[in-house]
Amino acid sequence: MTIGRTPPALLTAAALVAVPAVTFPLPWWTAPRRPVVLTGTGPAVPGEATRWSGWEVIGTAGAALLVALVVAAAAVVLLYARRGGRWAVAARVLVAVTGAAFVAAGVSVLAGWGSGAALGAVIALIAGTGAVLLAAGRTPRFLLGALLALVLIAVAVPVLPGGPGPGSGERRAGPFVRIAELDAPQLRTGTAGLPASPESRIVPLDAGVGIANRAGLAGVDPRGRAEVLALTPDAPPTTPGPSILGVGGNRVARWSGAEEVTVTGLDATDPVAVTVHGVSAASVVGPDGTMWLRSTGDPPGTARVLDLSERNGTQVAAGTFLPVVFILGPVDSVPVDVAAVLPLRDGALRFVPQAGGVRLERISSGPAARAEVDVLAGGLDPSCGLTASGPATFLPHQSPLAVDAAGGIWFVAGDGAAARLVRLDPSGALRAVPSPLPGPVTSIAVAPSGDVVLASLDPDGPALWRLPAPDSALGDLPAPPTGCVPSPAAVARPVTLVPVARAGRDSLGVPLGVDGRW
Repeated sequence: MTIGRTPPALLTAAALVAVPAVTFPLPWWTAPRRPVVLTGTGPAVPGEATRWSGWEVIGTAGAALLVALVVAAAAVVLLYARRGGRWAVAARVLVAVTGAAFVAAGVSVLAGWGSGAALGAVIALIAGTGAVLLAAGRTPRFLLGALLALVLIAVAVPVLPGGPGPGSGERRAGPFVRIAELDAPQLRTGTAGLPASPESRIVPLDAGVGIANRAGLAGVDPRGRAEVLALTPDAPPTTPGPSILGVGGNRVARWSGAEEVTVTGLDATDPVAVTVHGVSAASVVGPDGTMWLRSTGDPPGTARVLDLSERNGTQVAAGTFLPVVFILGPVDSVPVDVAAVLPLRDGALRFVPQAGGVRLERISSGPAARAEVDVLAGGLDPSCGLTASGPATFLPHQSPLAVDAAGGIWFVAGDGAAARLVRLDPSGALRAVPSPLPGPVTSIAVAPSGDVVLASLDPDGPALWRLPAPDSALGDLPAPPTGCVPSPAAVARPVTLVPVARAGRDSLGVPLGVDGRW
């Protein structure tokens, strides 16, 4: 057997396929946006952009396969290619296959993760292309075949089943479309899905929706990948649930201490840092960018309002200096707990337990700074069921709430498999999505596009779903059935009890007369 010299082009091709393999421990993709870090009562500070190594982007199994191909190609080229004949052809084919594999990896990362700072993917794409062309040699047939193979790889990778193209892995449950899984191990930009926790809540954003939990706030792109917007490493341990209470415009409100609420920007260039101290309870941020608070010195029925866009710069104020919505609780309903309401521009919404199920109330400020309530939905008669009338419909339990741009209120009505997503029109008419929900709903929000977004506990794990074109998905409900009595008529005038004595102080238990004397 005649042993010659390995062609320099083949040696160069073998060296090129080794270059991207060496970069696996280095960052292959860097997030285009740096999150802000929210700590203490100061303004937001810029955090570090998330970086993913080649091992993480491609996956351990894929990266190990590429390394094995590189080792095999190098061994064949260095040890056997000089023998010529079939060995030379085998070496060229193996190097070309390895280069094509790196081209596929580069295209997959660029298509699935975006081109922002994807240096490793670009290196893999260039090096892989050069290796394939050099391995093909000067033979026109081989060269043309190599070019066609590269074109097919570049076109096919994004549209393969499970590939990184838009809408890959899309799952539907009737009209509901799954956005992302809520099973990610950590809050990190680029992860497929978002972290799940019992206290996570959906937060409407200017560009979509996000998920807030104890670690911070993350948005989600159309591919279901997370984009971390804010980190809260020092969330107060005494506050239940996420420290972030909501977002209004480009500002975020959060618990910064046991009795402190701080408003900062979601951009590190925004110098705003407004801190309100002496806060005993606070609501989430409503769709109008306001939230309700109660100061530690306020009576139990008091509600104050904080507008996230109203103040600028660095300010520190006591909760008692905020504008008052009302001081006295409603006469014909239970006291107002500001932590359980959804603020609106003209009041707030809440669910209230009653003798049968719950009722949905709108709270507003009345004369003499007393709260007034209007019952919007929820009757006392279980036989009414789910009807076209909000006040007549029986609501068995509370639900997350969301309000759209037209003033419609979205919530879940019904129980178990009969639960449906419904919309209460400002006129009091109730309509429902006929299809069953993907699972028990834990949070609801309305995106700026008008889509309704749900967080649900599906049988195969928690997930984020959206309802596109919600108006067209709604169906009419039947009228209240015959015999439905949502509000039983009073049989007599209300009775007012008048205290006449302190019987608890009488150790002998002597009965009282009607005049209050022993």
